[in-house]
Amino acid sequence: LDKMDAKMLGMSITGNADNDFAKMMISHHESAVKMAKNEISQGKNLALKKMAQKIIENQVKEIQELQAWVTKNK
Repeated sequence: LDKMDAKMLGMSITGNADNDFAKMMISHHESAVKMAKNEISQGKNLALKKMAQKIIENQVKEIQELQAWVTKNK
């Protein structure tokens, strides 16, 4: 979480709300994926592990969508 916060706080705000939102959400989702992978590898609760897998699938898809938007709207 500290890495995510540092990365997001270190991002340059461009004043373009759409672009800033997309880039910050990419960072946010990447951190969610890392946390979910940690739960799968180290967690003990099966229900949380299943939830973590769903989070990974959903967040990866959204990261791809946000990256595509950023690329298209440079």
